[in-house]
Amino acid sequence: MTIFKETQLTDSYGFNAECSPTDTLRTNKIFKLVGAAGSGTQLEPNFWTTSTGNSGTVTESGGAVRIRTNTTAFGYANVQSVRTGRYIAGTANYCRAVVQLDAGVAGNVRRFGAFNSQNGAFFELNGTTFKCVTRKSGVDTPVSSGSFNGQLGTTYVLDTDVHTFEIYWTNSKVWFTTNGQTIHVVSATTTPWSVTMHLPLRGENINTTITNDISIYIRVASINRLGEAESEPTYKYISGAGTTVLRYSPGKLHKLIISDGAQGSSIAIYDGVSSAGTMIANMNTSTVNTVASVDFNCPYFVGLTIVVTNAVNFTVIYE
Repeated sequence: MTIFKETQLTDSYGFNAECSPTDTLRTNKIFKLVGAAGSGTQLEPNFWTTSTGNSGTVTESGGAVRIRTNTTAFGYANVQSVRTGRYIAGTANYCRAVVQLDAGVAGNVRRFGAFNSQNGAFFELNGTTFKCVTRKSGVDTPVSSGSFNGQLGTTYVLDTDVHTFEIYWTNSKVWFTTNGQTIHVVSATTTPWSVTMHLPLRGENINTTITNDISIYIRVASINRLGEAESEPTYKYISGAGTTVLRYSPGKLHKLIISDGAQGSSIAIYDGVSSAGTMIANMNTSTVNTVASVDFNCPYFVGLTIVVTNAVNFTVIYE
């Protein structure tokens, strides 16, 4: 009798491959959610926002974004993506950044990853200590070099070369990696590690006590989904005037099917949880009993709100 030994396919991060019930290998497509290539010397304002103070600067030149404190006391600078990387249950997102640092300087903090002021995951060089950090509701949980649990051992030593750093996350785990090897893994066994899994890209550089001219160089950064671009959409029928909040988180607006509307009515669509959000479109009905199908295929990054004046009957298809 022949005995077959079960073999598990595992990659260098410790991720296991699986098959489907129909005996096919389960594979994921890579879909870019956030990130934009530079244009030489111009940081794209429709894709990135910056905040600077005390002579800090954010500039793009020579194929890299330079986040710089300059020499004024308490100089700081940060750059954050306008878009948020939408997380879909059953998939995983990851941030990939090609970054150049140094061994660190006391009195300075540099961070990069998928995070904002309240939530996310990022690498941090705090003085001369390199850290992997998760943030929840504005509270950081750092793990310093010397206490890492990855393939490279407990310690990771920075140098002045450029390296590829990645952060993978689900709602239960966060993997911090560099150059194809795991530095540290965070396991959220009792509560989620972040309030939201929908995260932007961000890099920042802060002089806390010194006046040294410190920089961080980011050649490219993106947030990607390991999975399909879309999920199965849903629909909502709206009749008459009023404000309807369809979603309080990122998603995608597919289509409007308008059955009829009084002359002079309007449909205003906002990326947000109220009419204070960013307007996506504003449509007016010119005649009674207007029948139309309007395709959008447009992502939204905060929420989805529709405001109707007068009377329009229509169906919204979205996810």
